[in-house]
Amino acid sequence: MNGPAFDASDGEPRLEEGAWFLAPPRFGGARDLTPVIALLASAGIPVFAVSSTEVLGPDLLPILVRWLDHETWRNSVEETMKSAGPSTVVLFIADDPSGETIRAVTGNTRTLLASVALGRVWAHGSEVPRFGRRRQITETPRRETFIAFAIARTLLLSAEAPTKDDLHHRFHVPHSTISVALQVLREYVDVTREHVRIRNRRGLLHYALDTYPGAHGMTTRWIHPAPLDEQAHLIRRTGFSLLSTPRASTPPAREGAFDRVIAYCYPMRHVHEDNLNLWEAGFTPATADDCTLELTFPQDKTLPLTSPRPGWTDEVITAFDIERTATTTQQFQAATAFRNNILERPSTARDDERRGP
Repeated sequence: MNGPAFDASDGEPRLEEGAWFLAPPRFGGARDLTPVIALLASAGIPVFAVSSTEVLGPDLLPILVRWLDHETWRNSVEETMKSAGPSTVVLFIADDPSGETIRAVTGNTRTLLASVALGRVWAHGSEVPRFGRRRQITETPRRETFIAFAIARTLLLSAEAPTKDDLHHRFHVPHSTISVALQVLREYVDVTREHVRIRNRRGLLHYALDTYPGAHGMTTRWIHPAPLDEQAHLIRRTGFSLLSTPRASTPPAREGAFDRVIAYCYPMRHVHEDNLNLWEAGFTPATADDCTLELTFPQDKTLPLTSPRPGWTDEVITAFDIERTATTTQQFQAATAFRNNILERPSTARDDERRGP
């Protein structure tokens, strides 16, 4: 989740280390494309909104968007396909399409059909397998779940034991949400009126690293041969603006809203403070010439709030990424080293070793 990003302070984006946020167009009311985009992504069809009537496909090709009303679907389909050019792809959106509608719309190889209400997608005349991801869309973790993992990471990496007020201000959530999250962590931490301290560091690391469900949300990769600074110009032309990295005091985007995007590069570039040479372990640093841009809408809004370095994920998330992307012996060894570094990290938040018999 890390990598070079863009500096647009002077109006011209250029490559720079850090992370910048992209603010996509916002849509409201019944024509909100957010759930449609998430549905298509779950079916392996990544698209990116340009406006409420157009999206970009994986190859940056424009796709027209047409909403089908129950009574007028036939005329809408026929008129749209007649007016569209011979190479234009059209995405039709219907709440509850009938079998006749499905056959009519998907009979053309230039059409897609999506029904958020049914959680189904059709393309090229047949339904697109979704790998059982309907559950992922409708049952993403609650905010309290992400806050619990964020608190666990904070305790594991903190030099001092935080108070509940500290956690409240860091994550911009009510005290009740902090209390619910701490209840989830009750097997691993002690909570007093003054501080939250680790009781079982190994168990807390297992919880934070091995049971973390991932950031969820949606990722769109811009497959494009241009250097990243040119890709930034492409993004700007499609209606996006580059904004500076938010400070720790900046509230995260509202829960459940795909209204912010983290820009980073592929392959992933990880930052560490433990003199662990990841490049020798097989992780190549991202450059402007050999990477494509990925845009991620994370459901977990705590990611930028638990790192000591703005714009980069913390060491626990870095270890999580490495363990799940490792393919060589050296990379697996690097993942183990990261885990051990976190486990053995000195911290005054760690209370278990200072207890008497």
